[in-house]
Amino acid sequence: MKKTLVEVRNLDKHICTKSNAIYLDGSIILTPSAKDELSKRGIAIKHCSPTESDAVQCDIDCVCEGCIKLVATGCTEKTFYSIAAILKQDFGVTDVKQLQEMSCRIVKTINKQ
Repeated sequence: MKKTLVEVRNLDKHICTKSNAIYLDGSIILTPSAKDELSKRGIAIKHCSPTESDAVQCDIDCVCEGCIKLVATGCTEKTFYSIAAILKQDFGVTDVKQLQEMSCRIVKTINKQ
């Protein structure tokens, strides 16, 4: 499993805005300075993956790594990848991170309807 090093400079993209937490599912390594920053901000460190209910309740604009992983691998996996394919083919979006974020937001919007 590939691990992601999370430092203060890239910390925000890993924080779930709804739950005010960062999810450590074994794929993330936090630096000591990132842990200190989380503590200063009062952001919880959860040693698990977010649940489906966390992602459904999460803000549509939240595209933290936990939400993207959950939306991409949950019951909406086929929808997630179909949306990404449409964005790539029909709208020319080629940046992988941007495709993930946009697909995540779209799936969350559909699920909230």
